[in-house]
Amino acid sequence: MGIFYCLTVIAMLAVFVLFKKSEEKVNLVNWCVISLVSYLAFNILVCMIFGCMNIRTDLLFLSIANLVVTAGLGFKIFKDKQIQKFEIRKQDIIGVIICVCVICHMAVSQYAPLAKSVANASVDACMHYSASVNFADEMIVLSKIDNQTGYNFKTMQTGAYINTGIFINIVRQVLPMFEDHVAFKLFETGIMTLMVLSFYILISDKLTTKRSFIVGMILLLLYAYAYPYTSLLHGFCYLSVAIVFITTLFYMAKHYAEKEVSFWVQLPVIVLLGVGIIFSYCLFVPAIFAFICLYVFIKDFDKKEEKTYLKIFKKSTLLVTGLLLVVTILSIFYLVIPTFTDSDQNKLTDAIGFEGGIYKSLYQDFLFYIPFVVLFIYKTIKEKKMNFQTMALLLIGGQTLLMFTGVVFGIVSPYYYYKMNFILWILMVEIAVEVFADYEDNKELTVLFTTYLVIWVSIILLAITGTEQKLLFKRPTFFERPRSHELSGIYYDTNVAGIANINVSCIVDANRVALAEALRDVEGVTLKNMLVGGMNTNCKSWMYVISRGKSGGASINDLHKAIVETDVEDFLEDEEKEFFVLYTGEKYETTEDYELVFQNEAGVILKKIHNAE
Repeated sequence: MGIFYCLTVIAMLAVFVLFKKSEEKVNLVNWCVISLVSYLAFNILVCMIFGCMNIRTDLLFLSIANLVVTAGLGFKIFKDKQIQKFEIRKQDIIGVIICVCVICHMAVSQYAPLAKSVANASVDACMHYSASVNFADEMIVLSKIDNQTGYNFKTMQTGAYINTGIFINIVRQVLPMFEDHVAFKLFETGIMTLMVLSFYILISDKLTTKRSFIVGMILLLLYAYAYPYTSLLHGFCYLSVAIVFITTLFYMAKHYAEKEVSFWVQLPVIVLLGVGIIFSYCLFVPAIFAFICLYVFIKDFDKKEEKTYLKIFKKSTLLVTGLLLVVTILSIFYLVIPTFTDSDQNKLTDAIGFEGGIYKSLYQDFLFYIPFVVLFIYKTIKEKKMNFQTMALLLIGGQTLLMFTGVVFGIVSPYYYYKMNFILWILMVEIAVEVFADYEDNKELTVLFTTYLVIWVSIILLAITGTEQKLLFKRPTFFERPRSHELSGIYYDTNVAGIANINVSCIVDANRVALAEALRDVEGVTLKNMLVGGMNTNCKSWMYVISRGKSGGASINDLHKAIVETDVEDFLEDEEKEFFVLYTGEKYETTEDYELVFQNEAGVILKKIHNAE
């Protein structure tokens, strides 16, 4: 069934790409990316609709849904006897190759998707992995299992775990040699690929000369190795999926006014992307939905020939706004209201104040791009022409400012505030590409821009290569301390310090994974009756979710609070604990007090022996 499902996906994507969208040729690479992203959103829509009706959406069911769409589009193609014409540019082929090379470097150098080990900077990853595995097992979004991971899967944002769960199901059937956590990492690598590719198509229309293409590719690298890479390493899978949808939505907005593509093709894509965003990371919805509705309204307002409703609204504005409003209302019933009615859930107003691990930099990473943003806005005002970048900056910046105020007054946590940087980053870098391309003929500005870029890249290279540290080691009195890592901000934090921290304290290597898998086969073990030692929070969480253990009434939050430095004596004295899982290099044997259940290079699993009196 896994192979059959994949064939239906290929058929649906192929038919959608071939479906006539315009009288003119359209970019094949761009629409292949849009099709893939829309497919992820389509999965979310189907699974959410039928999940709310308590209908299990297994691979057969999803295959049928794919075939229905394929048949509908195929019939239209057959009836009209027309298919879309395409253009394929050499630069796009080169651009895609560069994007793939970036992902390969990230995968090989750090993420290692095919390795048996797992390693993320945040505990979020294992939580969402657990949700994905649960969905792969049950194939229904509203299911709840006895696996207290800190989240209630009945109200958890579903976008990431639906698609990951589907992928895990496919891998189980097609490539059974890969464990679920490997499939999870493979999917995350795929999402990272789409993050980079969606940004490429967003800027590709400006890369019309060799000079602009080179600069565009440098800026694409600067884009990818910053916030997108940070999202991957932290394990923010929900956030990464949302970034893909938002970047693609920006592309649709950018080309909306050009009308090169039929509105009746644009409309379902925009709505699908909206569904994807709201069920992947709803924090972004206020600004993003307001942006797309207002932008469509402004662009439609100039169409004097079209019929007007309620004196100011065009049909397309009402359709986009109305459909997104319906999606928003339905999502409120699913995501928001239960947080106030379900005793198992934290209220949304309280949850937004919860802290978490995330890269925090108030403004430093954006300093390089601010001059280009100012120049871009100046040009916009001068030309008196609204563009999607300015509109998006106003609304996203407005929400960011409101959240900043919330942080100051203790209502919003920095953890949630800094999530806004991930979508501001898309706009900032895109605007830099636009400015360079638009002013490429101005030699003075080109020289200034190039000099600025060379200095910035040089600082980043100094930081990530450790050149200053090496020089200081040779001549200790040459300068006081290295400063390039301070100036490079997120690039050093993610690509050097962040990776080093993961490798030192957050990695769950193959032996540790084997220990967790062995725990899965131990009868009677639960979160409540086991003591865990020698592990930090990340390792504890991954150990628990890979073992797929039962809660026994306890919560993973209790596991996080457990003391790391514990020993056998503590285990034997704790009457509530029947099992002991310990990361250790020491050798253990069965004694009169405990049984050695399992041991490898990573650690041991011990079980208490209760002697009958």
